[in-house]
Amino acid sequence: MPSRENKTVNINPDTYETIKNITNSLNVKDDTLVIEIGPGLGALTQELLKMSKKVIAIEIDKNMVEVL
Repeated sequence: MPSRENKTVNINPDTYETIKNITNSLNVKDDTLVIEIGPGLGALTQELLKMSKKVIAIEIDKNMVEVL
């Protein structure tokens, strides 16, 4: 995991493939409201934002909020 000071997200190719499999299985359109609980570093969030204009990411870890 990158340090919290580093706000760049580097995604392992296997992780990226998993994220693409998840997003490909969703029926999300441009106007679909997507709520993501625990977005962490935002790797999935970034892909969801490519699919919908309405993405709400809820993160309780204040340190992770800074990353997002």
